[in-house]
Amino acid sequence: MGSRPRSPRRRSIRTLLAVLFVVPLVSLLALWGFAASVTLLNALHEHNFTTENRLYGGAAQNLGLALAQERSGSFVWLSSGRKAVTGSLVAQRQATNAAVASFQKGIRSSPGMMLSSARPALASFSAALGRLDSIRAKIDAGQLNALAAFEAYNSVIDAQFGLYSELIVVNDVPLYQQAAASLQAGRALEMADREVTLINGALAAHGQMSKSERLLFAQTVADQRLLMGDALKQLGPSLAAGYQSILTSPAYQQFSAVENRVIGSIGSGGPIPVSAAAWSTTSFSLLAGFNGAEQHDHVVLAQRGTQEGDRLLLEVV
Repeated sequence: MGSRPRSPRRRSIRTLLAVLFVVPLVSLLALWGFAASVTLLNALHEHNFTTENRLYGGAAQNLGLALAQERSGSFVWLSSGRKAVTGSLVAQRQATNAAVASFQKGIRSSPGMMLSSARPALASFSAALGRLDSIRAKIDAGQLNALAAFEAYNSVIDAQFGLYSELIVVNDVPLYQQAAASLQAGRALEMADREVTLINGALAAHGQMSKSERLLFAQTVADQRLLMGDALKQLGPSLAAGYQSILTSPAYQQFSAVENRVIGSIGSGGPIPVSAAAWSTTSFSLLAGFNGAEQHDHVVLAQRGTQEGDRLLLEVV
């Protein structure tokens, strides 16, 4: 006997069952693909955060330190009436040039790692670094006074912090918040370094500090305290511990007392009420402590970025 033809009803039931299974399956696959792509993108952001820190972090920190030291050397030399020894300043400029070259080499070595959103900030910082030769030439030619030179270097370092803020791109909200707060603490450290430079310049000028410099000092103190206070409100205990230790130390108490005395002398016009020997010890201890706390936080944040990236990659699998 020949095979009996399938009934239209049986075929329609089979077709209906296929639709009932296939449509949800396709939808689930599409949903998985979307979720996996988002998770993978987040994982890559976390790993990029760590990789950027490894590629640029050390060189960028060295460059920031070199710029701050050159700023200090230039300001002190100009404040002394150009009487201080210039050999150390020449050596510092060479060290800064080496730090610039190292940073730029890191950028060129992995151009694809630099996020597109950070490229305008990188261009601004590169342009600021390009002004260094002009700043130096004007200093040597006597075309910039101490305060103008100080502000010129500040603008270069401000551009560097602008780049830092654009490089913090992570999709993990807690990690982003901690990285942003750590950067804020680093900004407070930069303000403290500016305070030290301003007082060192005054001491090189036999304690003389102009009213403009004292007003700038007072504003810098206010900025430093505000930035550090805000950072500590956001940093977790392990990241805040180093800064808290410094802020409760005798060195900080002495540093804060000097800040208050200088601010209180704004209207006097006399020498600043600071002992050179005591200030040297206090400022060195404070900045060293802050630097240590900052370095610790960078290491911890890089480790967290790696861990979060690994966790997200495992989710994709």
